[in-house]
Amino acid sequence: MDDNNNNIEFYQTIELHIRWSDRQDLVLQVSPTETVSDIKKRIRTSTTHVQNKYLRLIHNGRVLQDKKTLKEYDIGKITFSDSKAKMEPAEPVYFHCSLSDYKSNKPSEANNQPQLTPPTGFDRLRESGFTEEDIGNIRTQFHRLHGTGYEGGNSEEARTLEEQWMENTNDTLPDGSK
Repeated sequence: MDDNNNNIEFYQTIELHIRWSDRQDLVLQVSPTETVSDIKKRIRTSTTHVQNKYLRLIHNGRVLQDKKTLKEYDIGKITFSDSKAKMEPAEPVYFHCSLSDYKSNKPSEANNQPQLTPPTGFDRLRESGFTEEDIGNIRTQFHRLHGTGYEGGNSEEARTLEEQWMENTNDTLPDGSK
């Protein structure tokens, strides 16, 4: 993610889809130079159901930091091919938006206890302050979209798929799609 490299170019605007666990996507036209905080402000002015809620934006399994620009996450980067065909338009980018009641920045006591095994899959999101309800919603949506039939159980296969998705950089999802 070296945006000082002059060989890296970014689109001027990209189509950003904000995914919710309970409603249709919100689609915004954004610039890669905008910060995550800027995007959150635009979300707040575009929809009313986020008032008095704490927003977390997730992309490729990572909670995005407010002060960073989309460029710093390589979002909107132009990928050049060796062919002489014209440049492809920017592909849409998808962020998952998690909403919760505001919590203080202090980590909860439960997250400070030693663990025998490190958390895997979406359980890792607890370390970023996600509630059990947030994690459950993300998990349910993920398994519904991937057809893995997660029914609230704790199967090793489900955690492996979640872990693969959390570690995914930008290439393909565990099911092979983009």
